[in-house]
Amino acid sequence: LEILKEIDKLTGNKLIQELSIDGKYKEQIKNLYSDLCKFTHPSYNEWQKIVEGEKFESKITFSYDKELFEENIELTDRVIDVIVFLLMNFHNNMVEKINQDKIFLESIKNVKNSLVTQYIQEVGKKNEKQI
Repeated sequence: LEILKEIDKLTGNKLIQELSIDGKYKEQIKNLYSDLCKFTHPSYNEWQKIVEGEKFESKITFSYDKELFEENIELTDRVIDVIVFLLMNFHNNMVEKINQDKIFLESIKNVKNSLVTQYIQEVGKKNEKQI
């Protein structure tokens, strides 16, 4: 269990740290990665309960959990935001294309602290200074 606890802290954060992007964006991506890990992987405490026999369920039941569903939608939107943000960072012509896609821009408004929105605004300010 102690090994699992340490592994969880290392892999994704190392990859994020290696990205060639501004630190403020890295921090937001790290936060998303952390939220995704919490959503999908049992925590150290959860594993401990299972190992110690406090909580072990042998059957799976399927039911609709509105709160979990909404959390999943939010995480999905945030992942799409990060993917598009990274594309924009590594392919300069993507900024203009995304900025022209009104449907995408409307859908990304739901993402709190959208990296795409921040980056488009940052690029816009840089372009204004150059004019």
